[in-house]
Amino acid sequence: MQNNKQNNEIHFNNFVYKHIRKSSFFSSILMLPFLILVIFICFKIPFKEIFFPLELSVANSAKNVYESGVEYVEITLSEVHYTGYDSYRRNKKIGSYYYSLVNNNCTLILIKNKYSNPPKQLTDYKINARLIDNSDLSETVIKKLAKDIDWTVDGLNSVTSNITIDETAYHKEIYIYLGLTLVTLIVIFISIIIKNIIYIIFPGFHPACIFFTRLGGSIKELNKVNYEISNDVILKADNIVLTEKYIISATTFNLEIIPIRSILWIYEHIPSHHQIKNTSSHTLIFVCRHKIYFDFKRISSESLSEVIKYIENRYPSILIGYSKENHDLTFKKINHKK
Repeated sequence: MQNNKQNNEIHFNNFVYKHIRKSSFFSSILMLPFLILVIFICFKIPFKEIFFPLELSVANSAKNVYESGVEYVEITLSEVHYTGYDSYRRNKKIGSYYYSLVNNNCTLILIKNKYSNPPKQLTDYKINARLIDNSDLSETVIKKLAKDIDWTVDGLNSVTSNITIDETAYHKEIYIYLGLTLVTLIVIFISIIIKNIIYIIFPGFHPACIFFTRLGGSIKELNKVNYEISNDVILKADNIVLTEKYIISATTFNLEIIPIRSILWIYEHIPSHHQIKNTSSHTLIFVCRHKIYFDFKRISSESLSEVIKYIENRYPSILIGYSKENHDLTFKKINHKK
């Protein structure tokens, strides 16, 4: 008889560790698509070009630079002139159009709205900007500019680049926040994967084992947990396994083991009045020694009743149901044992 018991313990003593490894593996696999997606986004956004824009020597080289695949530039405008035309977005002025005319090559520059009255001319004016293909730019700009420099509209169109140097389209601050967010997400996802790999290799470091030992259990006692799961199950439903001495919740991504001797108080979580109560699914709260809480969610009414009934009959010292009196008694015990 003793040999059979030992064989059962040996056969089942990896149940807890197997579930930890399996749930940790699933959790890691779940994180991989998100990690790959974030890394893909990082490669698609030209952060290096945005934070370290290409130095442009003259405005009229913008088209050649754009055609080489560069969009973000830093340029010191030696001399540009106001077109008399401003750009608006949602009825709000965002910038003013200037032009650079060198060797019969005209380039438009959209300068951020820094002036109530834009100066007629800017010299040695340094900006960071984005090169934008504005082939469909309003004819209004060309018409005003042609009148200003005494050219024909068709003649000016023929020498005006379709690439605009747009200072209003350069949003370095946004990309700083976006970059920090993406880096944070990458660190979080990698940390979760590394953490789960640790649990797969060393399942004893899993929170289920840590909390089990904090509640008076031991790694050696896990053999008893495994043995009772395979030989002494009182109730098994809704991811809950109730044995003579333990309550185990085993879900796809988690595992929790509670020695019944450590439980001080059990009650059902009742949603607040503004929350929708699901009458077919319940949450059972366990308050244990050292102020350790467990919540078993998505429990059916039948399973909840059976768990509470078993513990109430077998362990009369455990408080059942939520009330101010039970709350005060529980925390009085917790504080007394500190």
